[in-house]
Amino acid sequence: MTTPELDPNPTPGDRMRAGMAVRAWVQDDHRMIGYLSAQATEEHRGYHLLAALCAQIADMLKLRGNDEAMERLDRAIARYAEDERRRLEGNA
Repeated sequence: MTTPELDPNPTPGDRMRAGMAVRAWVQDDHRMIGYLSAQATEEHRGYHLLAALCAQIADMLKLRGNDEAMERLDRAIARYAEDERRRLEGNA
């Protein structure tokens, strides 16, 4: 097994794929998401696609240096975790 390069700085190409993936998700274009994911994997850029998606979302939600936004994100994470716990226990 090879270790992927874990450079936390996505290239403009990684950011472009991430933007296209967000657009495809909004438009329910799952084929495009699969294509973008496969392309990133083929180019050994799967981690970078994930990093670019995280960077894109962090920018869109204005999370950097914004304690209030980070608190909202933390509450959402806790809510999703509780929803998942309930789903797994069959109480949803």
